[in-house]
Amino acid sequence: EYRGRGIGKKLLEKAINIIKEKNIRVIRIGVYEKQESAIKLYRKLGFTIIGAYKKGLKVRKNYYDEILLEKLL
Repeated sequence: EYRGRGIGKKLLEKAINIIKEKNIRVIRIGVYEKQESAIKLYRKLGFTIIGAYKKGLKVRKNYYDEILLEKLL
């Protein structure tokens, strides 16, 4: 019921600002390939896909790719 309200975006923007204040210059994250809405949000906030770990994540009995993203600050 909370999807689409911009809560995740606001939280990520706040986290990015805190990271910038700490003079960190790059953020790198890994996302489960099926989390398309999360990947869209990260890209909207300036993250770039830099690669993937093929079958890098196991969910129950299945393996999935882990999408790697980064944002330069």
